[in-house]
Amino acid sequence: MPPSASSQATSVPVRLPALNMPRASYYRDRRWVFAPKKPLCGLRQDAPWSAEREMVLAQLHGERFQDRSPAAVYATLLDEGQYLCSIRTMYRCSNKGRIPRTPRPN
Repeated sequence: MPPSASSQATSVPVRLPALNMPRASYYRDRRWVFAPKKPLCGLRQDAPWSAEREMVLAQLHGERFQDRSPAAVYATLLDEGQYLCSIRTMYRCSNKGRIPRTPRPN
């Protein structure tokens, strides 16, 4: 007599004790199977594009803000109702093209 469909279709929690596997381990391992894949390149998905980065650098290096920190620029622009990016992104953009400093003399 062939096995019935109901005897073959058992749920995962019922089968795990027979395999001597804790239920938490099973579901933890499954989490990695369905996790989104990382992009192949090193760029983040939410990184500002070059046009946006140029807008930020134009504000940071402009005559109006040339002696102010990115946090001060961010606050001033928000007071004026203009949002370019976060403070951290402003710091990242300003440090991206910076020439490495020479070591300080002792």
